[in-house]
Parts: sequence; structure tokens; C-alpha cells
Amino acid sequence: MKIYVILILSGLVTAGLATLCKSCWNIGTTKCCETSSIFCKESQCMTISEYCTINKKFYYTVKKTCAVPIMCGNCISVSTDNNFLLRLSGVCAKGDDSNSQLNFTKTCPDPLPPNGFMCPSCYVNGTTDGCNDGGLATTCESCWSLGTTKCCKTSPIYCKESQCMTVSEYCSVNKKTYYTVKKTCAAPEICDNCFSASTDNGFFLRVSAVCAEGDFSNSDLDFSKTCPDPLPPNDFMCPTCYVNGTTDGCDNEGKMVKCGGNEKECVVYRGDVTLAGDLGAPK
Repeated sequence: MKIYVILILSGLVTAGLATLCKSCWNIGTTKCCETSSIFCKESQCMTISEYCTINKKFYYTVKKTCAVPIMCGNCISVSTDNNFLLRLSGVCAKGDDSNSQLNFTKTCPDPLPPNGFMCPSCYVNGTTDGCNDGGLATTCESCWSLGTTKCCKTSPIYCKESQCMTVSEYCSVNKKTYYTVKKTCAAPEICDNCFSASTDNGFFLRVSAVCAEGDFSNSDLDFSKTCPDPLPPNDFMCPTCYVNGTTDGCDNEGKMVKCGGNEKECVVYRGDVTLAGDLGAPK
């Protein structure tokens, strides 16, 4: 089952929606097949042009949406020496529907000019278990199981980090709780930390991670709720709204949510959540 949601989480931008932009996301082409309108906080609209090569074959994606200032006029690139590269660029303009005439364009230089930096490189197709460039340091247990607190199946993954990690996630939608557990390479910034997002509209999210040193050190690290529940109040407040069934937007109508724990910023999230089977675990 798939639901479309827009969340104005414990942390929303306080200004009203300012700009109307064209919206599309089409994979395998450089042109939008069909566009709709989307309301944006930003004063700019954006067209994102993406292309990648896999084994010398090109794949294209075009997306029109609200502007992400850090991407405007910039190029994001990923390269390997193993038949894979990715190029992503954004072009922005001010005003309503200003991205309607901003078409797919390759703004990344090709080839990229050398910069003196080097990275280990490996690429493998057909598996997410990882690959070895000859310098990977640690082998960790890997799984991603939705709708449960236990891994259904595990496999090894090769990691640069010396630590392995188990990520525990649970969220509540209209008072129903959904669980996810993931084992993977450690991300040091979330080890032993809690990430949370809250609304006053029947939705909250809690994500925490536990890490350990050495090969397969996360094999005995099970799902655990390390986020305090309820979160201790922190005197921050944000506008809040939540709507199911659309990504066009919602109005908080002056409603505020009291933040807790480390929730000290107001954010906007809009997107879709896929529920796994009858258990309804977020994906």
C-alpha cells in the first residue's frame, strides 16, 4: 500500500508559501511528460538535470520543483574508474512558473577538470552487499527489514569505517506505530544519537543508532529505542500541519507544536511513504 503525505514537522519555515512553480519528475527522458503546480517557500523555481552512465550506457532524469539554493547553478558529480559516473545540476529562476522554460541542460563540464584528489574506487552491479577496492577495513552485518524490529535476512557488507551500526526507527501515524530495523556500516554522526521529528497532527518519527568496533560487531546489536519517550520539552515551538493523500501543501492555520529533545529547527517535508504489506512499515 502506498500513501502520499506532506508533513510540516517540528521545525517549519514560518513564512507563508511565496511562489508557484512547475513540478514534474520524469525518469529515462530529458523532457517532462506532464507538469503540475507546486507551492514553494522559496522565491525561486528550479529544473534539475541528471544523467549517469553505467557500462557506457547513458540514463537521463529531469525534475522541476522548488529551488534548493545550494544546487542553483552548481554541479554535483560522482565518478568511479569502474564504468559508472553521475552528474547532477540545477538551474534556478525567480518568480511564479519561472522554471517552465528551464529545460534539461548539461551544466557539469564533461570531462571534469582534474583537481589532484584521489579516492578508492569499486563498483558492482546486481547486489547491495558491497564491493572491495582492496582497502576496505571492516566487514559488517547488513539488513533492512520493514514492519519488524528483527532482521529477516542478513548478508555481509564491506565498510571503510572501523565500526558497524544498527539503526532503529519507529514512527506513529494516526496513533499506529510502524517499525524498521537496519544494519549497515556506521555513520559516526548518528552513533548513539537520536533523530526526531514531531507534529501535533497524528505523526512523529524517532530514529536512533548504536555502533560498535570490529568485524560483524553489529550482529548482536538489536533494535532498541534509545530516544527518550516522551521527549523532554526544550521551549522551542514550530508551526505544524500534516495532510495525507496529496503533496500539494497544507495550512497550519496558526497551530503550533511544542518541540522536544534536540528538535530546535523548523522544517518542511513533502513526499511519499510506501507502507510494507499489512504491517505498514515506512519505507
